[in-house]
Parts: sequence; structure tokens; C-alpha cells
Amino acid sequence: MNEKSKLREIPKALGYLCALAALIVLACSNPPGSPAPLRTGSPEAPPAVPPPSEPEAPKPPPAVPPPSEPEAPKPPPTPTNVSGGEFDTLKAAGNRDPRGIWSDGTTMWVADNPFLPGSPKIYAYSMSTKARESAKDFDTLKAAGNGAPQGIWSDGTTMWVADWGDDKIYAYSMATKARDSAKDFDTLKAAGNTSPLGIWSDGTTMWVADIDDEKIYAYSMAAKARESAKDF
Repeated sequence: MNEKSKLREIPKALGYLCALAALIVLACSNPPGSPAPLRTGSPEAPPAVPPPSEPEAPKPPPAVPPPSEPEAPKPPPTPTNVSGGEFDTLKAAGNRDPRGIWSDGTTMWVADNPFLPGSPKIYAYSMSTKARESAKDFDTLKAAGNGAPQGIWSDGTTMWVADWGDDKIYAYSMATKARDSAKDFDTLKAAGNTSPLGIWSDGTTMWVADIDDEKIYAYSMAAKARESAKDF
């Protein structure tokens, strides 16, 4: 190789040497295992941490309803056949042969048949106290000839009294206890109703039980006439 050719090769060799030197410098500045080079510029802000949330308020306990008032105990049923509900005052009053009874809810009337010593009479008693209420007695039966009283019934204005002895139903004023003969039933004997005992009415018809022929006869309250279609 001539000198001229050698001179031409020098710049190439220098270029190779410069490139090699750069590689060596780069390798020395970042050896394996060394930390990464620091970044220049503003540091990145750390990710935002949300503020802690407010703790939830504890839930109130479920409302407890106030205790209900205990129910008042129910009263016991009214006795119907025990001491206190019975009328134990008849004997002391002389009402020794009681037959028919009727009440308006305030007073109890009891017919007495004088087979025992005494006179035919209807005694009155208080429904609440069972005590005698002699001012409400019917003392007019004997004078009327109503000597064998049996069943009684009233509409609140008139008291009717069946007589077993003379086959008749007598009528009396509730207010005065006086006879009200216009309201008598004189039709029993003709009907064959010759042994009347219990009586009852709905205000339109009077029914009369007969002890001898086991029958209940019916009569019109207005006309006192027989209503055989209503017989039992």
C-alpha cells in the first residue's frame, strides 16, 4: 500500500475509534445493575388519595310500640238460677201458691191461687232487689169474682188474668188495678177451653193453654173471637 492509500484510511480508523470510545463511555456511565438515571424536570405528583369518608351514623333501633292497656275482664254471665237471681221473698210475703208471672223488666208480678188460706191476688216484686212492692199489687181479684187466677199477661196498659174456675180471662187496668170488663175474654167456655192455665199474646192474638184437652186456643185481641187457624 502506498502512502497515499494509508493516509486515506486514517480518517476511517479515527471514526471507528470515536465510535468505540463513545460506547465505552456509555457502558461505564450505566453499568449493569445500576439504578436508572434520574429524570429531569418536575417530579410527578403522587396519585390523589381520596379523603376518608365520614363513618355512617349508627342506625337507630326499631321503634318499640308502647305496651297496650290490658283489656278489662269480661263480667261473668248473669246467673239465672243461683242465689241472688232468684225470688226468695214470696213465702214471707204470703205468696204461697204462685202460678202465672209477668214482668215489664222493672217489676215482677206473680199470681197467687188461694187453694191455701188467703185471697186471690197478684203480688208485685222489684226485679232488681226482689223486695216486695205492695203498692203495685192487684188486690181487686176477689171482688171481681176472679177466684182461681192462673196465667197472666200484660201489654203494659192492661193486665189479663186467666181463671181456671170459671173459664174466663179477666182484664184490669195496670195503672189503677181496677176492673176493665170491656176487655174480658168471655168466649173460652163456648170454645171448649174449659181449663185455662197459661196465657200469652203478641198484641194481636191471645193464646190460652188448656190443661184438660192438651191444646192451646187462639183468640183475637180486638174482637175476643176464636181464631182456630192459629191454634196449637
